Parts: sequence; C-alpha cells; structure tokens
Amino acid sequence: MLLRGEKVTVAQSGQIQPITEIVSGEASITIPEGKLAAKSLYWYDNDPELLKDETAAMGKYFPQFRPDLLPDKRMSWVGSVSSGVPGSTRIWILQATYDHDHPHAKGYGGSIVVVPIDPALEDLAEEIDDNIPHTMTTVDGSLAICTVEEESFLVERNNVNGMVERCETAVSSIARAVKWIAAFELWMLGEISTEMFSGHSI
Repeated sequence: MLLRGEKVTVAQSGQIQPITEIVSGEASITIPEGKLAAKSLYWYDNDPELLKDETAAMGKYFPQFRPDLLPDKRMSWVGSVSSGVPGSTRIWILQATYDHDHPHAKGYGGSIVVVPIDPALEDLAEEIDDNIPHTMTTVDGSLAICTVEEESFLVERNNVNGMVERCETAVSSIARAVKWIAAFELWMLGEISTEMFSGHSI
C-alpha cells in the first residue's frame, strides 16, 4: 500500500496500517494518497527549459565549450578562449560553474563562477608577486574571475509560479570573463595602469 501511494494511517506506536484496520476510537493520523517526493537539489532537474536554453546558447556562441559535471553534481562548461590582444598569444582554459540553485544574484559573479584552469590565477599571482584585481575566492578555494557585481546579475522570475523568465547565462559570464582576460593581458603588457585595471571603468 505504501509503495502504491494509497491512503494509510499511522498509529500511536508508529505502525503504518491500511485505513480499514484501525480500531475504532484509537488515536491515529491519516496520510492522504500520494508518494513521497522532494524537489531536486539541482537547477537543471527543476527547470529543464532553462537547461535547454543554456545549452542552445552555448552551442551558438561558445561551441568549443563542453558540458561537465563536478563530483558534487554542479554543472559546468569547460573550453578555451583567447583575447586577441596584440602581443598576447595565451590560450585560456576556463570552467564556468553553476551553483546548485542557479539562477541567483547572492554574490559577486551571481550563480555562475568562472575559474581559469590554465593558467590558474594562483600561479599568475605568484608569478607577478602581486594580487590580481577583480578576482575572488570560490568555495573550493580557487581564485575565480569576478565577472559581475551581484546587483548587475540579471534574474527575473514569474510572480505567479516563480519560474525563471530571464537570467544571466554561462554565455554572458564567459563573455565577461573574456573581457577581464583582455584587460588583464593589457595590464601585463603595460598598456593600462593598475589603477585603471582595478577600477570600474573597463
């Protein structure tokens, strides 16, 4: 009966019984028909349309990126980019990772964090013996690119059903990361000052 989702009762002892077997006058709780269920922890299970839109956008704008699932089931995209800045030939391998509860604007970068895998920002910071502007530490302890302020990370939901109507995507986060990479490379080449790079004018 339990596995069939039928109506059951719970006696004082905690025993589950069919409603027909409850003794008259005995205190019990009736559980309506239905099966135990819980919302998935992962945004891509809860909103397959959003996943479909994200996949289509990435296929259009960054087809060189491939989806990847982290051990904790966070979804990410991994791929390579280059800024095209004259004087720089560096290829960057980036990983754009969604929080489980994507989309949200709870912190810098919103619910999508972009981490350079190669070169790693930690290695670059050690190489130049200085802090790198507009970076942040992830929950994993890696240095990530701070792509956007939290108030600028777009999330619009339907007021009735709470479903996402418009939001930032991995595409926009990676595009912002590429803009940061271009600024970083210009900084490394001495084309822009530390003050300009660390400010908010670029």
